[in-house]
Formats: sequence, structure tokens, C-alpha cells
Amino acid sequence: MGVKLLSKIAFLPHPCGVTYSKNASPSVRVVTTTALEAAIERGDVDFIYQMFATTARDLAQTGQGKELIKLSKYAGDQSVDGIALQKSFALMGHLVELDFTVAQAIALELEIEKEKTNIKDFLEKMIAFTRAYTQFANGNLVKAREEINFALTSPVITTDLGGVDKPGLIRMRALIEHVYSDHSALKISQSEVEDLINEFGGTNIAHHQIAIKALNYYEEGNYFKAHESAKMGLASAEGNGFVGLSAPLDCKYIVARTLFEFAKLDQALIELEELKLEAKNNKSWLYYVLAESFAIRILTAQSKIPEALVRLNDLNLEIEPLAAKNDLAWLIDVTELFIRFILGDIARAKILIARSPDLPYVRQLKSALAEKAGVSTLSREKVLELPEQTFKEQMYKYLYLSEFKAEARQTPKSWMKKALEIGEITGTREFFIRQGDYHLNLMIAVAKDEPSTYLEELVRDATKRFNQRAEASKASSENLTSREIDVLKHLATGKSIEDIGRALHISKNTMKTHLRNIYRKLEVSGRTEAVVKGQKLLLV
Repeated sequence: MGVKLLSKIAFLPHPCGVTYSKNASPSVRVVTTTALEAAIERGDVDFIYQMFATTARDLAQTGQGKELIKLSKYAGDQSVDGIALQKSFALMGHLVELDFTVAQAIALELEIEKEKTNIKDFLEKMIAFTRAYTQFANGNLVKAREEINFALTSPVITTDLGGVDKPGLIRMRALIEHVYSDHSALKISQSEVEDLINEFGGTNIAHHQIAIKALNYYEEGNYFKAHESAKMGLASAEGNGFVGLSAPLDCKYIVARTLFEFAKLDQALIELEELKLEAKNNKSWLYYVLAESFAIRILTAQSKIPEALVRLNDLNLEIEPLAAKNDLAWLIDVTELFIRFILGDIARAKILIARSPDLPYVRQLKSALAEKAGVSTLSREKVLELPEQTFKEQMYKYLYLSEFKAEARQTPKSWMKKALEIGEITGTREFFIRQGDYHLNLMIAVAKDEPSTYLEELVRDATKRFNQRAEASKASSENLTSREIDVLKHLATGKSIEDIGRALHISKNTMKTHLRNIYRKLEVSGRTEAVVKGQKLLLV
């Protein structure tokens, strides 16, 4: 005989309110399908439920989607509701297998069929659950967050997602909040997971809490604690065999970013290369783009601008086949903005700022560009009003205040000292190292007055980076002029040299001079190679 609706799938509480300890429950890893069928034949519903309830998440977290698919036929009988539950279980199996296409197809079937069932609200949550993971992997952050919030907050009529299932969704949303630098929302997400731990216990939720803490610490600017939490998250995942949807890619990403903040750029690049491989294996375009775009920023910080531009162009080409680039596009735009700011390409930077989200980082660059153009954006009084609730905000504010003349016993050096004191507590190095000669001189002055290992190493590395930038700037003195770039762009159109000259009002001899300079500076032998090289360097 068949089982009459197994408690609305393994993600839900037992219909009779019975609970079982994980250790006491049999496992599908050791109980064969034959045993399952025998239990079904004798109608031992409690035994079967124990197996589903205590092993479904374990199978999901350890990437055993095929086992979930095999067991889906036991999730319900042949009634309308029972078949819907079978499909829901199969859907989760395909999602665990990272077969997003099949999972979305099943979700669409359930979308059509849900009206005929008595568990419509539950099916809607499962559909949202599936779409959230799919949209997240494809980098559609706005849509992913909408689906996550629906799954977490939609009304409960028949039953709800389990207390152990919600933290995974909150964790995914937390990464999105990190990408948008929304620290207020991140703190709420951490609070929500802590509430779930208080309600359901922390055994199966703690690894999500660790990852969200790492994101929060990073947004605060407490890089030591962010690094420590992220490493704990990686160790927990490895110890429990979490892979696939449960792979700790967010922790891997935070480890790389904190290494960057510690000014360990080469180590950060190694971590990012590993993350890119894992992201490919997990079919996550989001983490792939996050990893590669941040690697490009590191190369830029190392004054390897040509390599950074080539890789940026390659990344744009890689995401081009996607049906909808959406948020991936602006993630790459913000990366290019970082490069254009370093290069002083104000015209291109303004275009990128205009189409980027209103992120704190984008606002800072916008302000910096305005100041470069001689437009003062903030007075000392306005800077004093800036928030300083987090370490990151404090360092930014104090560094900004160090640019104003001494006033009320507070000198540029005293403000720099305050910023450096926070930097030493949090492990911040890169933030100071990438500053210009004015701030470097202030750091040197502070280090002379109050020498410490942190300050000595910081000044040494900042001086080394400053010299690298100077050498790179000298080497780039052979960059194309704006007129030569105009000619190069016209070369890409396929027009004849004579037509290009007429269009740009350039004489024949001057055109020849421009072409010689272009070929020499780009180190190419002719027009075709010049266009290809120009495209790789994002000049065309």
C-alpha cells in the first residue's frame, strides 16, 4: 500500500508533531531501497519519515542529489498532493545536482499545477526556493533577493519551510547585501539567523551563522575577525563534506578579500584562482565574476594595467552569451571604474559611474573625481558629520580629515594617527598603502613619532607601492594620445585610411605619423593587429 503524504516533504515538521534525534534515526546511506519499500508495504510511516527527515538535508548538503531524486517516489502517493510532493523532492534533487535547467522546468510544472493542490502555499515556497538559487547562480541579484524574501516571509497556511532550511536562504541574501555594501541589512540577516538558532538549536545552523558573521565583520572593516570567521566556515564545510549548493564559496571569497586588505596580494590572487575553478564546478556565474573582477582590481593595484585590461575584456566576452547579464554587468563596470580612476580616464569613469548602482565605493570615486577637477565636494564641517559607526567608516573619515589644515588642536598628523590606530586593530594595510604621496608622508611622520612593527611594515610597503606606481606611470608615458585613440577607433570600422583622415580632418602625412605611433606604442605590425590589441585594452 502507498504512503499517504509523507509530512509535506523532508523539509517540514512531522504532521503529528513527533521529532527524532539525528543520531537515533536510520540513514538512507545504509538502509536500502528494498527496506524502504518493505516499510511502505507494512505501512510503517514513522520509520519512513525518520529516514526522510533526518537524511534529506544531509544528502542535499553533501551533493547527493541523485539519491534525492531516487527517493522522490516515496515522498507521496498518487493523489494530486502526493504527486506534487514527489515532484518537489525531485526538484530539490536536481537543484542539488546543479542541474538548474531541469529544476526550473519542474518548478514551472509545479507553478501550473499548484492551484489544484491543497498545499499551494508550500509549493510556492519551494518554487521560490529553486528560483532564488538559480537566479543567484546566474548573477541576477535583484530577482534572487525577491525570491528569497518571498520564500522566507510568504504567509503560512498548511506548513512552512523548516527552521534549518531558512538560514541557507538568509546566507545567500547576506552575500547579496555584501555586494551592495548594505551593512544595515547584513546586520538584520545575522540577527535573523541568531533567532533561528535560539528557536531550533545551532547544530545544523551554526555553519550559516559563521559565514554571515564573516560578511558582517568584513563590512565593518574588522578584517582580522572576518578572516578568522571565513576560515572557520571553510573548515566546518570541509569537515562535514558540504559541496554543491552548500559549498562555502562566500567564505573562500572573504578569505581572498581579507588577504587583499592585509596587503598579501599574491596570496589573494591564488585564492581567487581557486575560487574561480570552484565557481565553474558549481555553475555559479556570480562567484566566477566576483573572483575574476576582484583579481583584476588586484592586478591594477600592482600596476599591471595592461594585463588587467586584457582580463577585463576577456571577462566581458565570457558573460556575453548569458541570456541576461543584469547585475553581472555592473559588477564588471565597477571593476573597470577602478582601473579608469587609476588611469585618470575621467570621461570613461563618468560614463561608468552614471550606470553603476549608488554604492559607497562609487560615491567615493565620484567625489574623488570631482576634487581632481577642482570641485570641492565636502567641507571640513561636512566630513565631521560623516558616520563613524564601523571601523571602515572611521578610517575613511579620519583619513579624509587629515587632508584639511590643522584646527582646534587637531592636525593632519593627529587624524592620520587615529586612522592608523584602527588599522592596526583590524589588520587594515591595503587601504593605507594605496594612498598617494601626501598621506604617505603623514604615515612616515606618525611612524617616526611612535614606531611600531605595524607602522614600520606599513610605511615600507607603502613606499614600495608608491615607487611601483611611479615606474608604471613612467612606462605608460608612451600611452596613446586622445587623437591616436580616435584614429584607432576609426581603424576598427574598416574604413580606408583616406576616409578616416577626411572624417577626422587629418592630413595624409599626419595620418601616417599617427599610424606609426600607434603601431609602435601597441607593439604591433599593422592595422588588424592594432585593432585586436586595442580591443583587448578596451581602447576600442
